[in-house]
Amino acid sequence: MSVAIAVISVLLCLLLLASGFAIVFIYFPRWLMHRYELNPKKKLVAGFALAGLLISVAFTCKYLVTRTEMVTEALFVWPTALILMDLDGHPSASAVVANFGGAILSNVGLYAWLGLIVARIRESFRKKNAGE
Repeated sequence: MSVAIAVISVLLCLLLLASGFAIVFIYFPRWLMHRYELNPKKKLVAGFALAGLLISVAFTCKYLVTRTEMVTEALFVWPTALILMDLDGHPSASAVVANFGGAILSNVGLYAWLGLIVARIRESFRKKNAGE
């Protein structure tokens, strides 16, 4: 049972990391370069993803300035900050960069998925109300 939970958790983390990577390095630059028109669903997903990125960057900057633990205070708005718990002790610089990068990209992916869910719920309510 615990092995299955661990496998599902790892797969979910990889999915969030891959989605955040795709959004930050493919979707946002493409949108900025081509300035194509976004439909309301894509705008909502992009807004949520941007919020996830800004929240992660803000807490990362706070950590870099104060060098104090911030995982517990950031947990409600940055749930993927749990990845940073691996940094206890004296981690190497590459471990810090990898863990912060993974946590930030995972948060972007998580917020984008939440934005997609909200957009679909909003779309279904609009269709339901338009049909009445």
